[in-house]
Amino acid sequence: MIKGRSSAILLFVIFSIALISLYASTRAVKNVSTISITRTTEKETVTIIDHQQQHHLLNNIENEQKNEVIVSHQLQQQQHESLNNIENEQKKMITSSSSSQQVSTLSIDKGTTKCDIIQRSSLHSEECKNVHNTGTTSKPLLPPRQLLVTGVGRSGTKFVYVLLRYAGFRVSHDSTNYNRGDNTDGAISWPHAFNDDICPHLYWVFKTPKQKSKHYLHIYHLVRDPLKVIESRWNLGRIISFQQEAKCSTAVDKTKHTLVQTLQHWVLHNTYIESYTAGNLIQLESIDGKLVHQIYNTTKSDNNNNTQQEVVESITLTKTIEEIDEHIRDLKAKKINSGHTKKKKEAVSTWSKFYSLDKNYTIMAQMTAIRYGYTIPPKDLLPETNLMKQVCGFFNLVNQTHKKWDCYLIF
Repeated sequence: MIKGRSSAILLFVIFSIALISLYASTRAVKNVSTISITRTTEKETVTIIDHQQQHHLLNNIENEQKNEVIVSHQLQQQQHESLNNIENEQKKMITSSSSSQQVSTLSIDKGTTKCDIIQRSSLHSEECKNVHNTGTTSKPLLPPRQLLVTGVGRSGTKFVYVLLRYAGFRVSHDSTNYNRGDNTDGAISWPHAFNDDICPHLYWVFKTPKQKSKHYLHIYHLVRDPLKVIESRWNLGRIISFQQEAKCSTAVDKTKHTLVQTLQHWVLHNTYIESYTAGNLIQLESIDGKLVHQIYNTTKSDNNNNTQQEVVESITLTKTIEEIDEHIRDLKAKKINSGHTKKKKEAVSTWSKFYSLDKNYTIMAQMTAIRYGYTIPPKDLLPETNLMKQVCGFFNLVNQTHKKWDCYLIF
């Protein structure tokens, strides 16, 4: 019995030990599994984090690339706009008017006074005692007339004459003869820029016998594209129409080539008129009905404090601005001009041609043209044109009996 119980107890102990071992093994397996699962989860978490960082990094790179593309596009747009601005500025330099080309104003030599200038002109001035309208003792006192439009010949005097006659102005062309038609308002005449006190007018410049040239209360300066005027005025070398008067009143050098004399005449005649017309400039290319009405409003009833015995007659205007504009279009279509010009097929008057013949007068011609509102092409514009100053006045020249109008350049 004792053996039987011992065996049973032994078996129980062995069985218990086995159960305890099995339980311990199971626990160990569970712990190992738990550790394995935990490690696997950590790896997966690290992998997920790595993928997120990589995705974020790629997104950053992509965004930076997009930003670079946007910035590059913006730079291209700015560059394109800059190029457009440069191109537009270049176009303005070529096509704009003189606003982009600045020159100094005309200066008068210190030895020439205001009255020195006016006394050689047809401008009525009691201040300067330029009132020579008395004629001979047998002729009645003549009042000054209202209007003179003058400039270099071939600047459009015939065109303006026809236009103003249409508008109602009683004006003549290159004539001061009261009896030559109904022209008591004034004249459209290039020779009358100077009076004939010293230099007699040409035989074809009509005037009342034995009387001095008439004087005018208002004088306007007519200008036109310089190259066109000089080309027409040169007239293939036939310059007799202005040569005699030009060499008497101004310092045109008759020993020079006829084209140089024409260039000198254009500069000197224009600058003399400019010196006393106080900005009364008419650019032929810009004349319109509004300007004609402005001239009328200036001259219609102003006697300029005239103290002479006879009252100056008022000008009458008979056309509206619209009617005058329409007539201007008709005149341009008909190409109204003096009809005296002879031309070659190719123009002789170019800035490069002038420069080869007389540099100083070319510079002065460019300065004068710019002051009158014309633009010199950049390829033809001389550097000195914007740097120098033009000075004009009356001077005693060698072997001359009277002073002549001349111009020179200074820095």
